[in-house]
Amino acid sequence: MSPFPLGILAASGVNAEAGAFDLLETATLTSSASSVSFTNLANYSGYKHLQVRSITRGSNSDLWSAVFVRFNSDSGNNYADHLLRATDTNIFATAVTSRTNIGYETAGNAAVSGAYGSSVIDILDPFSSSKNTNFKCLWGRLPNGDDTIAFGSGVYLSTAALSTIDFTNTANFVAGTRFSLYGIKG
Repeated sequence: MSPFPLGILAASGVNAEAGAFDLLETATLTSSASSVSFTNLANYSGYKHLQVRSITRGSNSDLWSAVFVRFNSDSGNNYADHLLRATDTNIFATAVTSRTNIGYETAGNAAVSGAYGSSVIDILDPFSSSKNTNFKCLWGRLPNGDDTIAFGSGVYLSTAALSTIDFTNTANFVAGTRFSLYGIKG
């Protein structure tokens, strides 16, 4: 049986056979931190695609907390995305252009005790210098009575090969937050 992330890639037309994923790096927080970064991505330029799998929780006092992603530490209006989100009571869709990051939600400190949000981000052709980098993100969180699952897609409007991926939070990420970077063979 294929692991869950392969289904996301298969739905996007990406050819990723079982065993084609290599764990490249994992960052697990032992104390709270405002950001987590993967640097020196050029070391992985032999991979066709990248994937980041995470479990996160914010230290803010709300049910949810926002996670922001930037490529190459680029804070310009160089991101655009689409989002389809479903909760226990609502369905929401939006498209945003001229963003300064990619955003998604995770559990905040008021969520169910010990609950973390989870996400899988597929980064397609991150080392190509002839096209913009596309991404897909599937994420979910389990607060108190407002369970959420969402799917987003978008683009980093730059043809520069990726060198860094930065994750920040509206507050801090709590201890136990984990980001794992995988390489996907072409």
